[in-house]
Amino acid sequence: MAKKKSKKNWIKGHLKDPYVKLANKEKLKSRASFKLKQINEKYKVIKSGDAVIDLGAAPGGWSQIAKGILKDTGLIIALDLLPVTGVPGIKFILGDIYADEVMAQVDDLLRESGRDKVELVMSDMAPNLSGIAASDAARANDLNMRALFYAEKYLAKKASFVVKLFQNEYFKDYSNEVKKLFSSCSIYKPDASRQKSSEIYLVAKNKK
Repeated sequence: MAKKKSKKNWIKGHLKDPYVKLANKEKLKSRASFKLKQINEKYKVIKSGDAVIDLGAAPGGWSQIAKGILKDTGLIIALDLLPVTGVPGIKFILGDIYADEVMAQVDDLLRESGRDKVELVMSDMAPNLSGIAASDAARANDLNMRALFYAEKYLAKKASFVVKLFQNEYFKDYSNEVKKLFSSCSIYKPDASRQKSSEIYLVAKNKK
């Protein structure tokens, strides 16, 4: 009974959320779209003509914002275990970001576009929560390390990396790893992030 009540309260609060209402009004995939929009307004990580890799892209909110900025220029490669539909103009790969065949598809798409590097790797990934704090934190960090692997492999010199972190025991060590690869690292919590959430975004620029 308590779980049902909690879920009911969450749904009620979710529907009242101003960013949920705004996302519906603007026909955006999710309220998370506004997080990237606010990050880009502050840090200018997406510019006309850029190539972008969007990790954990479903349902497509971040790719949708990036496509709106790039318009008919550049390239967006979106990856997820779940399908992304209704975002025309992106290249979507359905699969596991840990799989060699998925990275091979990324390589193929870059070659087809005449590129071997991108200007932005972005990740709004988070694990499905088990409710066990230590396990959830470890799994989130594992996803973030994989995102950093993509950044190291695919980013051009002076390119950017945006990743969602959680304020847990891995936060400091992970931030230090990112700082080794980038000249500039900033921590930012968009207004669109729920205040109760421990999520925060690391915005790294100028890959060394």
